[in-house]
Amino acid sequence: MMKNIEKNMKQQLNLSVPSAIECIIMILISMVDTFAISCLGSTVIAAVGAMVTIINFLNLILKQYKFQIMLL
Repeated sequence: MMKNIEKNMKQQLNLSVPSAIECIIMILISMVDTFAISCLGSTVIAAVGAMVTIINFLNLILKQYKFQIMLL
């Protein structure tokens, strides 16, 4: 019984680590975007922040249905 629990924990960890790494990368990208445009003013920073939220939400929806899109 303990082997099954350990096996399930290992499987869950194998599934969750790539997702966690991807979340960290998305956060770093949004931070770099914000830093890059910080000299343009607070309105632009707010717009980028709003768009990052929308893009992350759409990314979540697309992953849910396993669609992949290519941005040109």
